[in-house]
Amino acid sequence: MSAFRPEEKDKAQGAINFCVFFVMAMTSFGSGALVTTQGWAWLNLGSLVPMIIMASGLLWYSHQVKLSRTQHPS
Repeated sequence: MSAFRPEEKDKAQGAINFCVFFVMAMTSFGSGALVTTQGWAWLNLGSLVPMIIMASGLLWYSHQVKLSRTQHPS
């Protein structure tokens, strides 16, 4: 199963690479500006929000996997 036809794969890979590196550049500039203007304490506090979101998502996913295993044992 494939999400893209063979002739679309290069364009799709280029688009995802652009998005990943664009987001990396923006977060790098943003964190640099935050450290320069507010200091490390605010940068560390600001990093807690994405960490909490990711941890919540991982816990939810883990719970869903456990539920699916108990409902559909193989």
